[in-house]
Order: sequence, then structure tokens, then C-alpha cells
Amino acid sequence: MTTKNSWFTTNLNERSINNLIDFEITIKPYEFIDKGFHKNCELLAIQLYEKYDNLHLCYSGGSDSEFVLKTFTNLGLKITPVIILTPYNHRESAYAFKYCKENDIKFEILKYNSEDAIFEMKKKSLDIGFYSLLGGMPMMICDYVNAVGGKLLTGYGDPFSIIPGIVTDDNISSTLEFSEWDYYLDAYDNSHPSGFFTYSLPVFYSLINEMQYDVQMSKAKCDLYGIESRIKMFYDKELYDTFRSIKNDDIKKYNKFIDKTKLLTILNSYRSTGEN
Repeated sequence: MTTKNSWFTTNLNERSINNLIDFEITIKPYEFIDKGFHKNCELLAIQLYEKYDNLHLCYSGGSDSEFVLKTFTNLGLKITPVIILTPYNHRESAYAFKYCKENDIKFEILKYNSEDAIFEMKKKSLDIGFYSLLGGMPMMICDYVNAVGGKLLTGYGDPFSIIPGIVTDDNISSTLEFSEWDYYLDAYDNSHPSGFFTYSLPVFYSLINEMQYDVQMSKAKCDLYGIESRIKMFYDKELYDTFRSIKNDDIKKYNKFIDKTKLLTILNSYRSTGEN
């Protein structure tokens, strides 16, 4: 996968060949300057804009992708949001249409009916040996972006968890969760920058360092991002049942869990503020 200095990698290429092996991540820190979350994100947006031509964003209307779009547009950097619209995600995509309208942002829309949406997600995930049906959505956009000669960025890579059995309430867990479906695009086509929040170490570090861990996840994210509070994508029963029925429920095969404090301790030895 494409990350700055290859600091964060996965074994998804191997898993796409042999899905019996567990999902693994490798973290190789490098020396970095931490200027705070929002400044780090602005600097990364500029770097990505200068490196990649014709940038597109996988924009769900969720808090992560909206924050990425906001970061680019506030800097006057062109990026084209692409919205997938299905019968399953009208509630979340409404935030995307609202934000684009209010900020006069041109966007592209890919529409699917119920049957085609599940078929395409399945073809991009389960049929090539991966676990998560919903993880196939970015590859659906990737095919479109490739056709127009662009590069695709996602709002993926945040390592926060509220998984039942792992987390005892609906607050963000201090046990970080790295989910394999955040990185399917990298195994599908690694010519794209992919997940914004794991692309560079300063952004990732400041995200986990500055996030609130004693409030509900949506509030914590929206407060840090400075965006309107929202609920997560609404899945209807057909999609939910399909998603729950695939493979097995051993979530630890498809996720890696790392204690936030332990990881910050490791990363702190590579961090500086750039001040004398």
C-alpha cells in the first residue's frame, strides 16, 4: 500500500491469494514533526495535491470523509468527491449532498439499485477472498476514477473501535482497532493514495493523541474535526443480514488491536514539534 515512507503496511496482497491467513499490519515509524492535528492534516492535503493529479475522494457523507473534503476545500485545493447512492445509505449521503450544496462543490454520483449494489460490493470483496461486503465500496469508485484518469483518496484509516465484546460501552475504546476493510483499495490498486488517516505518521499520531476517549465516537470525531454532528450510515435489514452472514464472526481474524497508550509511547520517541 502507498503510505509516506511505507510506515504502515498490511498483508492484504497475501490475503487476497490465501484468505486463511489472518490480517496483519506492520508499523515502521520514522522521525516526524507534529504540528497538531489540523495543521498536520493541512500539510498532508497539500502534499497529496502536489503529488497526485486529478484527485477524487470517496465521499460517504460520514464524518471522516467530510473532514478530508473540508480540509482540501478550505485550502482551495481541488478534489472531486464521488458519492455512491444506494437504497441503503440515503441517510448518510444526505450529509454529503448538503455539504456540497452549501459549499458549492462539484461532485460525481454513482447510483445503484439494491440488487446491483450488493452484487458489486460482493464482486469487489467476498469474491476475491476478503471478509467485509461493505469494504467493496471504494473499489466501485476506483473503477470510475481509473476510467477518468484520476487518483482516489478515502477518508479511511481511523483506528477507533466500538465493537461489542471488545468495547464495554459506546465510547471510543483506548484499544485501537485496525480493520482490514479500510485497506482493500490498496490490494485492489495500489497506485492510489488511499486512506488519509494512515497515509502520514504526523496525521495518524495527532489523530489518536488528540481524540477524546471518554465520549461517544461520533461526538468525539465531529468535535475534533469541527463538523456537524451526524449518525453513521443507515443499513436496511437486507444489507445488514447479508453483511452479518458472511464468513464467520471471529472479528480478530480481520482486525488487529493495539493499546493506544503503548503505541503512543513507541511513536513519541520519533516525534518532535520542530521547535528548538
